[in-house]
Amino acid sequence: MAKLTDKDKKLISEAIASAEKNTSGEISVVVAKQSSDYAVYELTFALILGILFTVEIIADTGIAAVYSNDSWSKQVARIITGVKDNKFSSELSEVIKTIGKVLTKNFPIKDDDTNELSNEVKEI
Repeated sequence: MAKLTDKDKKLISEAIASAEKNTSGEISVVVAKQSSDYAVYELTFALILGILFTVEIIADTGIAAVYSNDSWSKQVARIITGVKDNKFSSELSEVIKTIGKVLTKNFPIKDDDTNELSNEVKEI
């Protein structure tokens, strides 16, 4: 996957802001430039070949109490398809908006709601 451009980051950040307009849920996107050690490290090292690609949607405890991790599998598949089709940022943005709609059902916006997490994409 190519590095995210400023335009990609803006598209994703705007999707987060849009998704959070009607929910008290907070959405944060982190893109890892590389992974740390993992279980198959020795095998990868031995072969000098290997790629780890992971796409995860991780819900915090309050949201996980209502939605299981399996609830997000369709959205993960959409993100993976976006990567395959070279449309990562646009598909991720659509997934973010979908998740915002899902969260609105059980976590509607509150009168005193504030934006606790930055809408900016974090690259690590």
